[in-house]
Amino acid sequence: MGRRAFLIGGGVATSISLVGFSMSRTQVEWLAQYFDRPLSDPTVRAYIKVNCIIWFCLVNVAIQPLQMASRAIIIENNDKSDQVVASAWASRMQGVGSILGFMLGSISLSEVLPLGLATNFTILCILGSVFLLATTLISASVIREEFDSVDPFLYTAEANGIGDRSRAFIEGIATMPRELWQVFTIQFFAWLGWFPFRTYYTRYAFHVI
Repeated sequence: MGRRAFLIGGGVATSISLVGFSMSRTQVEWLAQYFDRPLSDPTVRAYIKVNCIIWFCLVNVAIQPLQMASRAIIIENNDKSDQVVASAWASRMQGVGSILGFMLGSISLSEVLPLGLATNFTILCILGSVFLLATTLISASVIREEFDSVDPFLYTAEANGIGDRSRAFIEGIATMPRELWQVFTIQFFAWLGWFPFRTYYTRYAFHVI
């Protein structure tokens, strides 16, 4: 299983969860109208918050394989002397994306791109998802991966097929050392804390603008 699978899969999952997050209120309101529940009902408001949290966690989880694959591709497909340059260009592209995101977030996208009842935030997430998928597919199409004769993902030479790969993956998780579990736990909760901070910071910046 190459890095491109994680790159494309993470890009698709991130795009879907990002759009779902931006429409979390609309989803609950549609269900409330379908079941003839008033939108002012406190239960409906509580469901909106819960649905928003679920989608936000999905975004946080989905972006991990995309980021890890991107970093691994830089390391595995470049010499040590070129890794610094590749990482620098990745940071430049990230900066350009952040600037474009702030610029698009400061204008009324619903007037420029009228998409029915979509809000500015939803349109911004849709545009971000389109750009993400486009750049991810371009990156995946130009990357050349070289595999060893023995797949390091498999634990046994006889293991082949998705069933054996899944069992090997589950066995690897079950036999993971305690130290690695601690690292993964810290990483998981660190992202849960840092991701909302950046989201509320961006929201405050847009409000000031």
